Amino acid sequence: MTVRQRYFVALAAIGFCFAGPVQADLSVCNKTDTILLAAVGYPDDKVIKTQGWWKIYPGYCKTPVAEPLTKRKNYFLHVETDPNSTAKADTTSWGKLRYLCVKGADFQHDKKSCTGPGEKRVGFQVIRPRGKDDRTVFMDNPKRRYGSYHAATVASIQRLLNLSGYDVGKPDGILGPTTLETMRTFANERKICGLNFDQLFPALEQAARQKLGQAAAQ
Repeated sequence: MTVRQRYFVALAAIGFCFAGPVQADLSVCNKTDTILLAAVGYPDDKVIKTQGWWKIYPGYCKTPVAEPLTKRKNYFLHVETDPNSTAKADTTSWGKLRYLCVKGADFQHDKKSCTGPGEKRVGFQVIRPRGKDDRTVFMDNPKRRYGSYHAATVASIQRLLNLSGYDVGKPDGILGPTTLETMRTFANERKICGLNFDQLFPALEQAARQKLGQAAAQ
């Protein structure tokens, strides 16, 4: 059994759930230690339509475009850290070649102008089909790289626990006894069974958002 296989077995034994492989048209996978938001753009008639947001937890993938990429000449992708669950020092974004219109909340935009309430232009990266119907984009943070998806996921949980008022030390992506015990305490307090990531991440996100909001109000 390989080291990777042993890692999966160890996590399964304590009830960890990771995202499975994605078969999709344009998928975005989060290899960072922060929650990400994605928006896409694509040419339609004489305008470039934009749409968002897709929330992508660390270790997970989402599919913003559910059509064969060869249907259009180009697509555009913007990704940023979720401002509601990320400390200001950790905020970042990806995309800089084409500036298109987005809004703060979930949106669809199909106009040339970008002057409506809450609208702003942000940088998008060009995604070219390259003759393929499917493509997966892996988001990585060059400032904090981890050896595996799993280490990045553990580091994101450590970061969110710290933001939520717990203390697990500096995020390092290592599932040590302090991190594991704090995760179990957090999960038990919120009646989350088996450290299920599908339940754990939204709960951590909400707790971090509340703490960050309280700090901003002081």
